[in-house]
Amino acid sequence: MSVQVEQLSKTIERHAVLTDVSFEWQPGKIVGLVGRNGVGKTTLFRTMMGHYLADAGRLVIDGQDVTHAPLQRQRIFYVDTQHNFFRQQALGQLVTTYALAYTHFDQARMLDLLAEEHLSPTARYQSLSKGQRALFQILLGLASGTPYMILDEPFDGLDILVRERIVARIVDEVADRQMGLLISSHNLDELDGLCDQVILLKDHQLMADYD
Repeated sequence: MSVQVEQLSKTIERHAVLTDVSFEWQPGKIVGLVGRNGVGKTTLFRTMMGHYLADAGRLVIDGQDVTHAPLQRQRIFYVDTQHNFFRQQALGQLVTTYALAYTHFDQARMLDLLAEEHLSPTARYQSLSKGQRALFQILLGLASGTPYMILDEPFDGLDILVRERIVARIVDEVADRQMGLLISSHNLDELDGLCDQVILLKDHQLMADYD
């Protein structure tokens, strides 16, 4: 089992954003994707998830090319932090929506996680602080039942206490369920001591892959 990104390329408005990006991501591993702001980290995630159509290359999830088996993408949990439908909805409504989208979503566990983090199901997403929004998105991923989860800059702008709670949740999930996480950041220090593997995106390409 693994996620294989093979020579993925994407051009937007005649500007090359990704060129022949290849790496492998396995369950039970935390992979850090590091690169400056604007280098293409979010574009990579959106292309992997089918929000953008790749110009070249392919994504293989657990041995199946998603071009021929698009439902395989449901094995990866991803929230686009810049463009989502959350803002006007209550957290309980969002839990119900995601339970419909993911076959193995555990609603009971999600409600327990909300209670542990003192997040009310009746609270609206737009009323949450930045840290609470990041935490809520991660809790959704933990309850999704998927073997893989993508987190796009989850620690950006968070205070140290919220960050430590998020890290603890992530580490526990990897240890207990062998979930694989792909976490992006523009700051390598944010991922220090957390990742099993770090890949560096620079000048549209994957420049280094450190185990």
